[in-house]
Amino acid sequence: MKKRIIGSLLLGTIVLSACSSPSMTDSSTSESTENSLDTAKESTEDPGKSAEELSASDNSASDDRDASNDSSDESLTEASNKVSNKASNESSSDMPEEDSNTTDDAKETKRAAAKEASSRDKDRLMNKAALEAGASGDDAITYLIADYDGDGSAEGFVYVGEDADEYSECYGTVYYVDDDECDVVKNGYFSGADANDIFKEYTVEDRVFICLEESYTTSVNSLIYYIEDGTYKESCISGLGYFYENTDIDGYCITYNVYDYFYDYEAGHESEGVFTGHTYKDYYFYYDQKSGDFKEYVGTLISEKDLAKACGFDLAAQIKSEGYEIGDIYKRDNGIINVNYSKTTQNDDGSGTIEYHNATFDENTQKFVPYEGSDETWQGSDSGGTYEDSITKYRK
Repeated sequence: MKKRIIGSLLLGTIVLSACSSPSMTDSSTSESTENSLDTAKESTEDPGKSAEELSASDNSASDDRDASNDSSDESLTEASNKVSNKASNESSSDMPEEDSNTTDDAKETKRAAAKEASSRDKDRLMNKAALEAGASGDDAITYLIADYDGDGSAEGFVYVGEDADEYSECYGTVYYVDDDECDVVKNGYFSGADANDIFKEYTVEDRVFICLEESYTTSVNSLIYYIEDGTYKESCISGLGYFYENTDIDGYCITYNVYDYFYDYEAGHESEGVFTGHTYKDYYFYYDQKSGDFKEYVGTLISEKDLAKACGFDLAAQIKSEGYEIGDIYKRDNGIINVNYSKTTQNDDGSGTIEYHNATFDENTQKFVPYEGSDETWQGSDSGGTYEDSITKYRK
């Protein structure tokens, strides 16, 4: 159900019609399509017209144009033919990509809903977004369209903009579109090897989440949405960081990035220092069926004695033996324990630097959680900076 179109998304037909009929508007109820310059104000009664007929109509219209416009018309007609052929070959049984944790019943429900979004529904909604965006033949267009909320009507998200550059970034606009709406969701740079990789789907029990990844210079930020009651809604964890499924802990993570590795201060101004050093720390989430959204495994403060009992050895004593000071220790309901520790370096002039570190231990496996391929030791689990009890408290 996800398709990438480079050039024009039925735009050969749309743009030609729009040129002669500026007042043309999309009609979601009649699903009519204007096919040529000479008949720009007339609606075709057969929405299932073949790609060849559409092409013939466009060619007939272009024959009546001035010679100066011939080359551009041919380009648009060629793009229209290419996209129309793709649309006619698309199967109405396209499926969302499914999460491995989804129950069989939930998967079957989503499959049935996906089938209800026909190729014609998809083309109609894509065209609607393309017209709203003023798309040109050079734009890349990607979509995710299905009957996500099971109300019998198709809806979804459409990206219109540039294809990926050498940094795997695409600049453009994402629209939410259904029969009644065509709203701008987000404009900017999105992460993806090409435009087709902008959207990600997570089917979790009875809900399908659609994820976009905003691209920044040193980080990626996940925007997460779902469809409910005939419109799109933003997840309560959207925008907190990079969202992904973590198969090692059988759940979901958000990598939260912040500058908190070092704290530098001047003599006599210890409370006016500056944090530096970019860190990336994982926080843990689960799907809550009652709310229909994700919830965080919020940390609870525990003592060094509690830590030793959970680990089976005195971890705090080992860390302190290396010259570090133990900070807050958080235990989460999924068995993850985060131990904060730090070391202060005092300079001769009274200035200083505090280094902040952490260790992450999984009580379920009785192993440390290595950071980015490091070894399974408390040092190897250090992602830098200081863990907090929760990051959803920062969600506005």
